[in-house]
Amino acid sequence: MNTALISGLFALTGAIIGQVVNNRLTIKREDQKYKKEVYQELYSPILNDLYAIVDITLNYRKGHDIKQEVHEEDYWGNVLHLVENNLKYASPEVVSAYQELSKFQYYDDFSGFMKEVYRLEFALAILDAVYKVVSTTNIMDNVQIQKINYYRNLYLIWVYILRNVHQSQLAIHAMKHYWIYEKEELTGEFYENTKRRFEIADQKYFSNVFKEVIYPVVGNNLKEMFDSEVMTLLNKDTELINSINSYYTYDHLVMNKRIRDRFLEEVYHWKIYRGRNYLHKVETKEIFFYRQIIKYWIEKGYLNEKEKMGFTILYITANGIDYVERELLQ
Repeated sequence: MNTALISGLFALTGAIIGQVVNNRLTIKREDQKYKKEVYQELYSPILNDLYAIVDITLNYRKGHDIKQEVHEEDYWGNVLHLVENNLKYASPEVVSAYQELSKFQYYDDFSGFMKEVYRLEFALAILDAVYKVVSTTNIMDNVQIQKINYYRNLYLIWVYILRNVHQSQLAIHAMKHYWIYEKEELTGEFYENTKRRFEIADQKYFSNVFKEVIYPVVGNNLKEMFDSEVMTLLNKDTELINSINSYYTYDHLVMNKRIRDRFLEEVYHWKIYRGRNYLHKVETKEIFFYRQIIKYWIEKGYLNEKEKMGFTILYITANGIDYVERELLQ
């Protein structure tokens, strides 16, 4: 074969290979650039909010450790707002989860818990998308990636507990013991395995599957607590469920500042816009659930009360009206 022809073929082959390699490197650079843009514009601002939701909602001493003016709902609002304004950067899974959650803007949640399920799955879809981005770039180091996996696992466990106990407060109670899980064991591999097992588990046998999967990551000295505080709920222990419901209804929720303010604001609206004193919607024998709120506002001088024919009538005072208009309606 002609030497010149052979040299030409080698040169052409080299040029083609060089062009292919160069194209692949260009595509890879563009892909890396786009992923960094997605992370910076959408996911980076959201991550800390998703972490905060877990840290606040599931804090075992929430009333003591968390500042009074801090509420997890504000963080949920931040997440939703950021996604709404940056949907062009969202993965198909995040868009789908966002659309499912958005339906509750016009649908009533008659189950009382499915909106929360979709909200947790929305958070999971975001964390899954973040993990896919950062695990294929150099945006994060291994410590930060492990932190994402840690919270992915917590959200996953949380949503599947909720799907099975059917009450948000029961699921929160079970998840408030998340510190019993060995943090270093909640890895990406554990997440994928757990998700796969939970997805195919028959609900009738879910508690058995849950214990089989989760038990190995419970701290050595905390197995008994896991059985008494988590597994008893999944096994539908009526006595424990009633005890938890009573606690959250009476002692925990009613002393929340936001709920106190909303209660007073409702009494205000009855007086100002309906021209009537507030007739409590439940009979007096059941009003002990709200007793702490009413007592709080009476001691402040913002409410007065009177019982009549088995009902409690609440009168908002001039000071109460002034407080609502000055502090709550601004």
